[in-house]
Amino acid sequence: MKRIFAVLSFVCLLFGANVYAQTVELEKMHELSKRAKRGYLYHVNQDAETGNIDLVFITSQNSRRIKMEIYSFDKEYNLLDQRQEEQEIENNRIKLRLGKSDVEIKVKYKEPIVREGISVERNFTGTLVLKRKRVTYTWSTFFQEYTKSVKTLEKVKPKTDEGDKYLLLNYYEDDYTGDAVVIATPKSEMGYQRITLMKFNKDLDMVAKKDIDFPYAMGAFYKSVINRQNPEDEDIPIAEGAFFMLAPSRWGKNKAPKDKTNEFEILRFDNDFKNVVRVPYKAATSLWRIDEDFTHNTSHYFYGLSADTKGKYYDQIINPNKFKSVQVMKYNEATNQVEFITNTNLDEMKAKIKTPPAQKRKPVFKGGQFDRKIAMVNDREEFILSGQNYKVSKNKKVYQDVITLYFDNKGVLKAMYGIDPVENNKWSKAMGAPQYILDVSESNQNMYLILTEIDGFDVGDDRLEIYPRIAKINKGDASISNFTTLGVVNKKKFYLDKNFPFFKPAPNKITFFGSTSNGKYIYFGRVKLD
Repeated sequence: MKRIFAVLSFVCLLFGANVYAQTVELEKMHELSKRAKRGYLYHVNQDAETGNIDLVFITSQNSRRIKMEIYSFDKEYNLLDQRQEEQEIENNRIKLRLGKSDVEIKVKYKEPIVREGISVERNFTGTLVLKRKRVTYTWSTFFQEYTKSVKTLEKVKPKTDEGDKYLLLNYYEDDYTGDAVVIATPKSEMGYQRITLMKFNKDLDMVAKKDIDFPYAMGAFYKSVINRQNPEDEDIPIAEGAFFMLAPSRWGKNKAPKDKTNEFEILRFDNDFKNVVRVPYKAATSLWRIDEDFTHNTSHYFYGLSADTKGKYYDQIINPNKFKSVQVMKYNEATNQVEFITNTNLDEMKAKIKTPPAQKRKPVFKGGQFDRKIAMVNDREEFILSGQNYKVSKNKKVYQDVITLYFDNKGVLKAMYGIDPVENNKWSKAMGAPQYILDVSESNQNMYLILTEIDGFDVGDDRLEIYPRIAKINKGDASISNFTTLGVVNKKKFYLDKNFPFFKPAPNKITFFGSTSNGKYIYFGRVKLD
């Protein structure tokens, strides 16, 4: 039986540490009214004392009033009550009696926002070009997020104090303030040996600048913008600085030494360049395509595919078809040091392959195209990277096997898990399988891999029809169990809700929530992780 499940990135915030294996306790379904079916689930309320659940469906909404239908269930998901409510919206909030308490719910309804700012571009010669832009944000009440459209206006080419133009290396734009921060190099003999940080306001005025000189040519091959929450509008964050990764470049007058892996550098700065931190480090290979980074406490993890160097520069990577290894780096901002950087090759990965016992195939990462889905650190400071192999056919991605890499707290590979997906339809091939790791275990010995399979796409609800498969990973011996699949009741298939795919009814349980494809029936599937 083929099934589904979509997991949001906030899943790790919902779970405590009291669970370790999976048992399906119950699966139940209930019929929705036509009003609730046409609306969408906006709020889930769980009573801490009784365990009862209230589901609030918004059936109609404008800037002043909101209509709802509320379903109440006991802790075994038996229907207790069904009612309709209509309220005036005051200060973007409403109050409802849910369970035994009055609950205040924030209701998002936002007027369109128009902001002006800067668009950063390079022309065909690589010259830095700035353009004024007008950004319009339109709020979707159904999706509860902004859609953004951009219109470019007049342009300008910044110059050095000597009248020289700049070559653009990298940049980021702050859509909320309209500012833009650029990392560039002069189009002169100092090119690539001098890196210039520049900040421009929305009127194209340069409001901050800092030059950094190097003994040989350098380039910026990766950026990571550091955002903070916007106190005025949480849906449009404010950029407060960035990480840029620098490496020796093949361009410029003075070239780097033969061993180019010695000269990598982390460049960390705030928007006004008042706090600029430089951290040199030795990479395992110079051909490193950093795919992503994330922050855990004071540590920053950078990871991506890498290849044999053979004396090449990082900017000689021109869409390589195959990488030979995965490189992972941990940088501690508190101590300002690189704690480790490791490079794991294909042979070592293959030697540590593990699969669910019932699975016949043993898929491996072969160094080809790879789409990452998960990057996280567990409670032991161990790093997990998961994604999916894919090939390109007729300029489109075709997803294949799921690969999960499990590293210890020093960046050494413990296991590579090769998972054979169940679904093989056009949607699963085109979209890939959403997945997540739950770091949950009362004994502190287990994690859970949730692989969601795509059964199709619901155009009306604009959602993937997905269902969950769950497997246990033992932190000690790095073994993996067979998968448990959910989502069928009385021969009806259920697919997870795109906004509330699950909730936590108890410390050692998870309840998946969804509906049939037509939205007529809702579904509860409770799993005990024991």
